[in-house]
Amino acid sequence: MALDPFVQSKLESISRTYQELTERLGDPDVLENPTKLMQVRRLARSLACVLLGGSDSDVLLVRYVCGSACCR
Repeated sequence: MALDPFVQSKLESISRTYQELTERLGDPDVLENPTKLMQVRRLARSLACVLLGGSDSDVLLVRYVCGSACCR
């Protein structure tokens, strides 16, 4: 089943943002700033609740439930 183009575009955008955040977790400036590190980790974790599985070309929306166990 193919995803709606709008949904596909949004999921790809979320995936790119997640990848950028994970790369920032290795940035020395982020690692040296505990507040910034926690902020980036929280954002990445919240996006991981949306994206579970898939790859760059095959993004799969499994679930997004605010406050679900994966978001805590």
